Amino acid sequence: MQKNRTLTIVLASLVPLLALLGLLLFGGLYLGVDYASSNVVSFKLTEVKNVDEVSSKIKELSDFDRIDAFSDGKYQVYYQNVSLEELSELEDDYTEKLGDISEFQVLVYNPTTLILIGGRILYGLYALTIIYLIFLAYLLKGSGISRVNLIWLLVGDVLLFAMLVLTTIGIVNSIGFLGLNINAQTVNYALTIFIYALFLNIIISRNLKLSVTSKLSNEWIDAINSLKMGEIKYYVVIGATLIAFLAIRVDLLLLIIALAFVLLYSMLLHIFLKPILMDWLITGGKNFKLISKNKRLSKEW
Repeated sequence: MQKNRTLTIVLASLVPLLALLGLLLFGGLYLGVDYASSNVVSFKLTEVKNVDEVSSKIKELSDFDRIDAFSDGKYQVYYQNVSLEELSELEDDYTEKLGDISEFQVLVYNPTTLILIGGRILYGLYALTIIYLIFLAYLLKGSGISRVNLIWLLVGDVLLFAMLVLTTIGIVNSIGFLGLNINAQTVNYALTIFIYALFLNIIISRNLKLSVTSKLSNEWIDAINSLKMGEIKYYVVIGATLIAFLAIRVDLLLLIIALAFVLLYSMLLHIFLKPILMDWLITGGKNFKLISKNKRLSKEW
């Protein structure tokens, strides 16, 4: 019975992730660019040229993020951290480098995907991961957990964090396939929801009461069971409030559903999958002698 329950939880956790990854493989992954300052120079050349030649000549003027070429001789050059005014002044320079230009325009680029893996967003996720793990380690200081078990606990959290990242990327890209236009404001809302989805893990960690002989996965389940109704209520209410902020935009209904799914998926991972994952990591970790046989790591954290 226990094995069947474990298998059900693992499948319930992995199937949505695998389905979304399959969708990305089928439909393609849109990584986008940093939404904070992405402007586009759009122009048409009288004489169609190779995109590599155009790219190298434009790079002599200023660096850019990417360039798209179209069959009718039109090009779009994407810039970050360059104002519209500065780009407007490049028309003469473009003409000097590339020849006759028509339809020269400077546009604001609004990405159609939510998770923008590149530039500051990527570094922001790295920083968030490190801060998140350091805070969890600090929260468990003096709780009775051994250092070796703390390591495996944090490794498990990294895996859960990665699953949430991949799920969020997958679900929002799938919405992008349906034509939902997402601007910088909705990106901010969605990233806030994603970060908030991690907080349940911190709330549960506060209730951990460990001893040297205790089984970490059992203690995690006890910590979940000892959650006060108020803690769960506030978590749900705040999450619902964040999502409700988007409800004023009827055209964002799909995004609201997606973000609600991210929150529910986070609860599945942290409440049900994490004890199974910790058991698996710690059991395997006992065979990893560099950690399990280290005297310093066997001490209480």
